[in-house]
Amino acid sequence: MYTRLLASPSRLGERIPAGYRGWVVVDEIQRLPDLLNEVHRLIESRRLRFVLTGSSARKLRRRGVNLLAGRALTRFMHPLTR
Repeated sequence: MYTRLLASPSRLGERIPAGYRGWVVVDEIQRLPDLLNEVHRLIESRRLRFVLTGSSARKLRRRGVNLLAGRALTRFMHPLTR
C-alpha cells in the first residue's frame, strides 16, 4: 500500500468506500507528506474523519507541506511500546 500511495496519493480516496462514515487511520504520515493534500481534499469533499499519526511533525514542517490548518487537532502521546 505504501508504494501505491507514494506513487499516487489519490488512491487513498479510491480505497475508501462511498458513504463511509467511520474513521480513516493513517500511521507514519511523515513518510507520505504528499498524502496530506489528499486527506485535505477528502475532508472537504467527502467529510471524512482521519486519525493521522507520525513520529516527526518537524519533517513535515521543513518540507512545507499542508498541515491541515484549522482542520486538525494535535495530541502528543507517549510511546505505545518500550
